[in-house]
Amino acid sequence: MNNEAPFFRFVGFLSQIAKAVGGGISRTVGHAISPRIQIFLLSSAIAGIVFLGDVMLPMGVASGVPYIGAVLVALWSNQRKDTIFAAATCSILILVGLKVSPLDSQQWPALVHWTKHPVDAIPNSAEFWNMIANRFLALFVVWVTAVTGLRRKQEAERIRLVFESAPNGMVMVNPQGRIVLANSEAEAMFGYPREELIGQPVEILLPFRFRDRHPRLVALFFAAPDARPMGKGRRIYGLPKGGGEFPIEIGLTPVQMHEGTLVLATIVDVTDQMRAERERERAEEARRAAVRQLQAFNETLEERVTERTREVKERAAELARANTELERSNLELQHFAYIASHDLQEPLRMVGTYCQLLKRRYAGKLDKDADEFIDFAVDGAKRSQQMVEDLLTYSRVDTQAKPFAPTNCEVLVELAMRNLAASIRGTRAKITHDPLPVVMADSSQLAQVFQNLIGNAVKFHGEAPPRVHISAKRQGKDWLFSVSDNGIGMDSKFGDQIFVIFKRLQGREKYPGTGIGLAICKRVVERQRGRIWVESSPGVGSTFYFTLPARASSESEKANKLQDGKDDNGDASRRPGNAEPLAADVAQTESPIPTSDEVVESADYSATSGRHATEKSV
Repeated sequence: MNNEAPFFRFVGFLSQIAKAVGGGISRTVGHAISPRIQIFLLSSAIAGIVFLGDVMLPMGVASGVPYIGAVLVALWSNQRKDTIFAAATCSILILVGLKVSPLDSQQWPALVHWTKHPVDAIPNSAEFWNMIANRFLALFVVWVTAVTGLRRKQEAERIRLVFESAPNGMVMVNPQGRIVLANSEAEAMFGYPREELIGQPVEILLPFRFRDRHPRLVALFFAAPDARPMGKGRRIYGLPKGGGEFPIEIGLTPVQMHEGTLVLATIVDVTDQMRAERERERAEEARRAAVRQLQAFNETLEERVTERTREVKERAAELARANTELERSNLELQHFAYIASHDLQEPLRMVGTYCQLLKRRYAGKLDKDADEFIDFAVDGAKRSQQMVEDLLTYSRVDTQAKPFAPTNCEVLVELAMRNLAASIRGTRAKITHDPLPVVMADSSQLAQVFQNLIGNAVKFHGEAPPRVHISAKRQGKDWLFSVSDNGIGMDSKFGDQIFVIFKRLQGREKYPGTGIGLAICKRVVERQRGRIWVESSPGVGSTFYFTLPARASSESEKANKLQDGKDDNGDASRRPGNAEPLAADVAQTESPIPTSDEVVESADYSATSGRHATEKSV
C-alpha cells in the first residue's frame, strides 16, 4: 500500500492539471456544448497531441506514458464507457506509434530482422527489447490509470451515497479544524446551507463556551487518530444557526484520503433520547416507589384489611344515618317551602297591600317625593314576593321531582305555547318546530324548560315580531334540542352568567322579571343528566341548546318510530307537525290565567282600613 501511494499521488497530480486545462477549454468554447462532448474533445485533443509527440520522438523515448492525461480527462465523464473508450483509443495509438515512430541506426536493423523473420527466435538486441518495454509500459500505465480511476470514482460515489443517505449528520474535518464536507442531515440539523459550512471552522457548530478549548482537542485527535466517541462521559451540545442549544452525540472516525488524514464526525441529535431517558428514569423511580409501597403494604396487609373492614362498616352506618338525615332534611325543606309560601309571603302581601292603599288614598295629596317613595315601596314589595315564589320554584326541582317516564316533547311545546298565548298574541310571535322525539324525563319539569326558553325568546325581541323555532336531532347517545330566535341577542362572553340565579343582563324597566328562569332550566337539565348552553350574537338572535339522554324505553322507541313517519307495519302515519310546522293560533287560544301581580294591580279596593284590605288580598 505504501509503494502505491506515490503513484496515486502522481495520478492525482496529473488529474488536477488535466482538470485545470479542461476548465480553460470549457470557458473558451462556452456552454453551448454539453459537458460530455467537451470531455470527449479535450480527451481526444490530449491523445492527438501525445500521438504527434510520439511520432516525432525516437522510438526509444517512453513517450506513451503521457497518454494517461487523455484517460484522466475521460474520467470526468459520468459514463464508464467513455473512460474505457479513451483507454482503448490510447492503446491503439501506442501500438500504431510502434510502426510510425522514427528509428535510430541501432533500432532499425533489429526491427527489420524481426519483421522479416517473425518465426525466428526473439532478437537479443537490447534496443529491440527497449522499444517493446516502452510500449508495454505505456499500455500498462494507461490501463492502470483507467482501472484505478474508475475504481476510485466508484468508491467515491459509494462513499458519497453513504454519506448523503446517512440518517445522522456528518461532517468531514481537516487537520486545521475546518469543514471540508457536510451532508444534508447536517444542513437540516444546524440550519446552515452546505456552501456556508464548507471552509468554516468546526467550532461554528458548538456553543461559545466550548469554542476556546476545542482547537486544542482537534490537534490532540490528529496527533493520535483513532475511532472513538467525542467527549465520552460528558454531555455535548450543538448550536444551530438560529440559536438554541440541543444535546448531541458525536462519533469520530479517522479517514485516509489522498489529501491526507481527515476526521469524519457523525452527529446524532439525542433530544428525543434524553427525553425518553428522563421519562424512563421517572417511570423507573415510580416503579421503585410502587414496589416499596407494595412491600410496605404487604407487611401490614392483614391489619389494613381489618381496618378497612371496620371503616366500611362505619361508613355504611354513617351512610344509613346520612340517608335518615337526608329524609329529615327533605321534610324540613318541604316544611320551609310551606312556610315560605304562606308565612313569608303573607307579610309581603300585607306590605304591598298597605303601600297600594297609600298610593290610592294619598296620591297627589302629598308632595312629589312621597308619591315616588310609595311607588318604590310598591315595586319592591312586588319584586320581593316574586323572588320568593321563584325561589320556591327553584327548590321544587329537587323536592317535587317525579320519576322519569316516556314524555312527548311536542305535547310539552304545545302546552308551553298555550300558557304563553297572551305574550305570543301581544308580540305577534310565530312559533314553529320540527318533529320532536319522545324522551324519558320528568314531564312537568321539562315542560318548564320549554316554557322558559320560548318565553324568553318571545320577551327579548327587537323591532321585528319574534320568530322562534324548536328542533331536535339524535347525537350519539343524546338528543340535542335547540330553541332559536331572532331577538336582541347578547355578547357571547355572558354565555355562562345568564344561567346564574337572579342574574340579569337587561334592565327591569324594559324587560321585567327576576332572572331565575334560565337557572331553573339549567338545574332541570342537569338533574336529567344533560347540559345546556347558548350561542348568541347581539342584534342577530340566540340559540339555546340542551341535551337529554336518549334512554331506551319500549314506549319511547315506538313513539319515535311513529314520529319518524312509520308505524309498526312500516306504513307512513299522519301526525301533528309532519305536514307543516306548528304555529301558535293565538286567535283561538283562551286567555291565560292572570298572575298574582296582575291580580294585585287590577283589584278594586274599597276597604275602610288596612286590616280590611289585607283580608281582601288574602
